[in-house]
Amino acid sequence: DSARLSSWQQQQLQKSILGSQLSQDQQAVDQAFQCGICLSEYTDPRALPCLHTFCASCIKGLKADYNNSLTCPMCRRRHYIADPASLPKNFYLDQLREASGGGKSPARVHSCAECSNKPVAFCDCCSGALCLRHLNSHSNSLLSDCKTVLDEADALIRAGKQAQERSSNSLKLELDSLKNQASMADATLARLSDIIAERRQLIANQAVSLAKRLQRQSQFSASRLAELSLACRHLMEATEQEDLRTAKGQRDSLRQLLIASKLESQRPKLPTSLDINLDALNVLEGQLKAATAVEMTNIGEELDFTPPASLAEMLVDTPPNSQPHSLLNVNAVNSQPASAAEVPLPPATTSTPRALPCDFRPVDLAIASHLPAPLWCHPVLGIAAGSEAPTSSTAVSDVAVASASTIAAVNHNEAVDSWQIMPRPVLACISDSGELHFLDGAGRQLARLALPGVKASRLCECPYRGALVLADAVSGSVRLWLPPSDSASSNSELGDCSASASIWQPRGLGSSGATIYVASPGAVHLLDAVTMATRATIRRPFKSADAVAAWPDGGFAVSDCAEGLVHLFSGPQSCQHLGSFACQDASFIEVGILSSASRRRNQAAFAQQRRSARQLFASRSRRHSVIGVDVDSEADDAEGPPRELTAGADAKGGAPGQVNCPLGLRFDAVSGCLYVCDFYNYRLQIFAV
Repeated sequence: DSARLSSWQQQQLQKSILGSQLSQDQQAVDQAFQCGICLSEYTDPRALPCLHTFCASCIKGLKADYNNSLTCPMCRRRHYIADPASLPKNFYLDQLREASGGGKSPARVHSCAECSNKPVAFCDCCSGALCLRHLNSHSNSLLSDCKTVLDEADALIRAGKQAQERSSNSLKLELDSLKNQASMADATLARLSDIIAERRQLIANQAVSLAKRLQRQSQFSASRLAELSLACRHLMEATEQEDLRTAKGQRDSLRQLLIASKLESQRPKLPTSLDINLDALNVLEGQLKAATAVEMTNIGEELDFTPPASLAEMLVDTPPNSQPHSLLNVNAVNSQPASAAEVPLPPATTSTPRALPCDFRPVDLAIASHLPAPLWCHPVLGIAAGSEAPTSSTAVSDVAVASASTIAAVNHNEAVDSWQIMPRPVLACISDSGELHFLDGAGRQLARLALPGVKASRLCECPYRGALVLADAVSGSVRLWLPPSDSASSNSELGDCSASASIWQPRGLGSSGATIYVASPGAVHLLDAVTMATRATIRRPFKSADAVAAWPDGGFAVSDCAEGLVHLFSGPQSCQHLGSFACQDASFIEVGILSSASRRRNQAAFAQQRRSARQLFASRSRRHSVIGVDVDSEADDAEGPPRELTAGADAKGGAPGQVNCPLGLRFDAVSGCLYVCDFYNYRLQIFAV
């Protein structure tokens, strides 16, 4: 092929393959690739900040002064360089040198690569110098090599086309197979969708029928329960009427005997058994009523229904599954007979409040009437759950309690030294050390628990969960204390405190229905009693929320000691601010609704003071007093200051009616009594309101 080319075409091909001839300015090009310091070809060229380029080794050999400053040999500028290796490399110079044949020129090559003649050109393919004689032969060899390469490239292209055709055919077959599989999958999915729709409709029909069945059963159960309640009520009324007729007959006969004894006063005195008075008759009538209540309780246990202590208390509104028994009549609801040390306390009066001495300083308390039953309590071993009493002294372990001698000195009564069923209701108190104490209506300590890692500072009962709500001063959280369970899955004999919510510095607790109210600095949090999640947070209109209390209907009150006000709110759904009234230093507050029985017992006081059923009580620790406020009257700006339940403001002392730093307080709506923690007097005081 090269022989058939013209001479002019051969010359043009030689110029394009082998490069240009030597030019007259070749020496100037060679000088451009020489270092200005070593006058040799650049090795690792580096550019100074002034853009003059030198070898890296030459820059390193320059002498630097004390502050690493160098002087450029070209422009005499001073540069501060810590390390020559950090200088940028002159890539532009390298590219120029490669474009010009790797920095080689015929001026620097002395002989041809084939002979010793002077070279006239360089080959770009083999980078060799050639003389004029070997230039044509070298070009012919390159042309033959190019033809061989072109033939091989054509063969490779043909082979690639054949392979591409084979792969395209296989891909078409695979695509057809995938389309068939996709159509089959669509058909299967359609059948599954139809089956799922049929099953869903069947489940919906079954759910509707089951709901109707459950509704019928619940209606039948409700009607049956109403019938049983009505029958029990009629039975109680008939029994009470019969007992009253019997008591009246005995009282009339005794009065006749008394009249006869007075007419015969000049005769010798009758025996002592006949020397009675009207007070003795009243005591006899009370004993007959107590016996009737015990008998009615036994009848209610047989019918799986717990009747109230009297017909008047049946009018008191109670939450579902609650038993409105008073602590002052705690033995009337126990299945075991009361002993001499378990005589219930008589109702307190406003003039002579009762006191329950303690071996600890009480901080807060709760009237626990909704704890699950049965629970067994022991003053040394703590609390256990089960249908039968624990038979071993190690049934409950790791309980930090006081010694038996210390417990025996409480209230100077006989200490309980064996397992017994915990009465309902029971007084749950927390001490200044954060321990949980359980007391009965007579002030005897039933159990004392020190929960691991928990230091309780506030306490209230959550009837919805049948648990106690504790404010933990260690972790700054609100915890639910659930009594020990008798199931096999229970792993703690101290109770369960795992359900908790993080609240910053909880200061007050309250509960109503399924809502737990927590007062913290500047806010009131409403928690769900089931999940312990925050339902709502109220931050206005008070500056600091120091205490909170809730009525059974969901309304609640918040004490703001910073402004000396008590704010009233509606239920947890709307949380509407209803108003406020002045109440200074109310560090603890409690609210309650007086029952109809309590109102009848204090009918004279109600008629004289024109009081309503909604009450609010506050313990003022700095003033050493406890006050009661008629909420309805105060909310309407009625005249008259709050009434003092204690001896008076700043009347600190240990006498009956006096308190020394009162703290937590709880109201018993059944008995109409208020229980107050008398901190420095080591006792609980009971006031009749």
